[in-house]
Amino acid sequence: MGRKGKVQPEPAAAALLRSVEIELLPGEKDSANLAYIEKLANAWACIQEHDLFHNIQGAKPAGITANATESGTQSPFDLKSYRAALKTAGQSYTAGINFFWIDLLWSATPGVPLRVSAIELMAKTTFGSPTPLGTVHVAVPDHDYNPLERTGALLRVSPEEVTGAIVLAIARDVRNSESDEVLQAWKQVALSTTCVFRLMPSASDRYWYALNQREHVSMTYTAVHRSTLQRVHEISRLMKKMRETLPAAEVTASAIAKTYQEKLQMVPGGSGTVTFNFVDCCATITNKLLDVPSIAWCLQDLDERSALSEDPNPFDSHSRLQAIIDKCKANNQAQLIWVAQGIWYNWRRGNGKSLSISDIKGSAQSGNRGVADMLIYKLNLKSALLAKARVMLNPESGDWLTVVASVAESFKSWFENEESLDKSWRAGRPASETKFLNFFSEVVFGRTYDHAVKFALRAGKSADDAVLAQGLAEDLREIEDKRQQEQKLAQPAEAEQGTSSAHDQDPEDADMDDISFRLPPTGDSNEPTVVKASQIQDGARRETIRTIMSATRQHIAAQIYLISQDPQDPHPHGLSAALTATAGGKLRGEPQPGNPTKSKYIGIFYDFKVAGEANHRPMLRVPPLRTEQLRRLIDLARSRFGAEVAEDEIPKGDLYFLFDGGRLGNTSELLKPFQSMTKTVKTFQLWKDEASLMNRYKRVNKGTIGSFRQTEQMLVVSAAPPAVQPVGFQHWRGSTAGTLMGPIILPDLSESWEATWADKKDIFTAANLIAVGGRLDDDVEEDEQNRQKAPARDKDTVEAVFFHAMPWSFYDELLAAMPLKAVLDLTPGDGALALCAYKRNIVYTGMALSDTHSTMLMKRLEKAIWRCMSDDTDPLYEARLMAAVVGAAQDGKTKRKTDKDHKGIEQKRRRGGKVPPAPLDPHDPLGDEGDDDAAAAADDELSGDSAGGKS
Repeated sequence: MGRKGKVQPEPAAAALLRSVEIELLPGEKDSANLAYIEKLANAWACIQEHDLFHNIQGAKPAGITANATESGTQSPFDLKSYRAALKTAGQSYTAGINFFWIDLLWSATPGVPLRVSAIELMAKTTFGSPTPLGTVHVAVPDHDYNPLERTGALLRVSPEEVTGAIVLAIARDVRNSESDEVLQAWKQVALSTTCVFRLMPSASDRYWYALNQREHVSMTYTAVHRSTLQRVHEISRLMKKMRETLPAAEVTASAIAKTYQEKLQMVPGGSGTVTFNFVDCCATITNKLLDVPSIAWCLQDLDERSALSEDPNPFDSHSRLQAIIDKCKANNQAQLIWVAQGIWYNWRRGNGKSLSISDIKGSAQSGNRGVADMLIYKLNLKSALLAKARVMLNPESGDWLTVVASVAESFKSWFENEESLDKSWRAGRPASETKFLNFFSEVVFGRTYDHAVKFALRAGKSADDAVLAQGLAEDLREIEDKRQQEQKLAQPAEAEQGTSSAHDQDPEDADMDDISFRLPPTGDSNEPTVVKASQIQDGARRETIRTIMSATRQHIAAQIYLISQDPQDPHPHGLSAALTATAGGKLRGEPQPGNPTKSKYIGIFYDFKVAGEANHRPMLRVPPLRTEQLRRLIDLARSRFGAEVAEDEIPKGDLYFLFDGGRLGNTSELLKPFQSMTKTVKTFQLWKDEASLMNRYKRVNKGTIGSFRQTEQMLVVSAAPPAVQPVGFQHWRGSTAGTLMGPIILPDLSESWEATWADKKDIFTAANLIAVGGRLDDDVEEDEQNRQKAPARDKDTVEAVFFHAMPWSFYDELLAAMPLKAVLDLTPGDGALALCAYKRNIVYTGMALSDTHSTMLMKRLEKAIWRCMSDDTDPLYEARLMAAVVGAAQDGKTKRKTDKDHKGIEQKRRRGGKVPPAPLDPHDPLGDEGDDDAAAAADDELSGDSAGGKS
């Protein structure tokens, strides 16, 4: 069928289509609408189950009575009047009927995918409350047709979207147990439906009548207006049915276009308007796009989503679809899939919402290189980058790159993995590989490097040459340098005391609305400059920050996973299944007794000091060790192995780190979950710095001897002696060959995670706020001031969330010394261990106390990570990010604090109000700057928890 030429005279439309059967054959299913049919069938079943609608299908229509609540709006159906009216010249009859007399699933125009999202939106808006649906049109095949004998099977030729929306709306209110008045009103709507019966003997008559009805009401109900995709399906089915009964010479684009012009009065200007060119493109679009499932899915997905969005659908034009086909040369289906999915992906990600034919094909100004050319070029770059990585990152990453290639097989698979909660394929990679993955994703699937890619494309460079060209080669060299540094650190010298090989980590994403960066004071000012990401106007800098944040959040999701263990809100799949499904739950330790330098373990941590809290004066009381809670959590940790490990065995690759809080008797309690198991127990004495301990509590009479408990024990339990060589400490004297760790510097409580008492109760839940009375811990003596009665808490009281948490510096030292590939934290506390694990590329899974704990802690960790990324002394520092932030600040396009701001803040401080936080100690990335209100007052400083507490 040619795409050029004029419409030639054709046989009369009525004669051409009279014998064409569009409707479904007996037993045939409308495969294009299976999801809609199922949803409608479920809604109808729900309605029928309600007493008010029981046997509603057999009910008579409402008559016109004096009772307004029961009266119909149209004279009810009368068989005698019906038969007489059909014999008149008009061959039609109007009366009130029971809405449920129609066949809800029958269609005169099957095979066209209905937009379920648009129907659901109509049910929510137009039919949000009992509302008459207007007039329903029903086809009468012949004069002998008796509607009273066909209740539930009347052939509706009105748009099915409207009647479907009514059914979904009634089912919604039934499920929501709306009042009897509401449901009675729906029943009255159903029993007083105005219906036009019209004689239509053939399927062709019903087909064109239904299409005209759709055009007639499309101005009232936008959901029924045909999109390009729907019209292509419509015409393709018509052409297929015509070829079954008519000579091929008569099934031409001009014949079909002429028929539409004669028989259908279309709304002008719509994307689905049928012209000769439209019909001429339909066969090509169907063969090249709709018959390819992975492309058809993308077209259908945007057709659905655009019904709920103000953003235009880039596929809603036959000319644009044809342009995509034309750009993919030599019937290359792989290119077609890649380009179609690329356009779909960019729409879903908020890029390239509007797309013209010129955008797709290119113009003279762009050297006839458009979006399609760019996407095809990126397809070749993908292969070139993976090949380069195999040379640059080998040998360890070989298998991982195969996984990356699989995930990056298509835009759809990449999108699904970005959206998936399971990030295990990304987790635990060295910094060089994480850097490569971020670079690869932005080149192939992002926009950061588009300028360099466009330059290489227009210069005619091959993909292999492009990766070596300016704009891409610099970042590849940086990745290669990082790889070489890692390989040097991995040499045997790392086993020597005093050597530590911490992986630094390349970061990733965040919503720009609530992220700010604090730059050091410059010039004469003593105040830092706050740069709010959402206020950066420069397009290139804004895009750089957005993409780095996006990549960071993906990596955070891969490295850190929190599971709520709140018994009042259990995980839908069970805690054990949830743990097993995480990246950390899938990893196994690998002890190497013959070569300890290669050993890797899974660290399981339990610190009862943060597993609960005394509900009275918790600062002065270490909560009790709850053996049952300990046993349950240890059993949960072991359950991730399933049948791999016997009930009386400790997994060989696990190391259990258990803290006794310095209390006599706790050691034996901590070992109870391992009774009768073969085990090895290593004991370390944790020595806490006296000065920082005194400064933290400010409560003990300094003249009393032996008032401070400075030590506690950490037990390391394993199935066999750990196959680990001693490692020298970074900041303490000695190494892991000894049994002493310290001095551990405790930060002041004012620098800890703080929250309101209301939020804190939600974090711990009632199950973990322990009623404790009697004396304070052991022989602790309070000074006179602290012996006074503590003020009562109210919901707005702000205090430390975890008074007895171990500091960030302790975990940093511990993880530097222990060869862990994953951490399972049974008591995540304030997130200090999680952040240290993230920095060292150790996969982390935490069992949070509650959903509130999980949510607030993740936000706290994210903001701490953004902060580390802006600190040039931190291993997470991201120079490209900070170059964009500093550049934006220098441009003067972001907010800066003024003298007036500070004066107002000082006045507010004197009045006792909330104030912006002071700068944080850069060596304590989890320390707090202030709560959310304070952060908002200072242009959303980096630390601040959305739930009202400090984070």
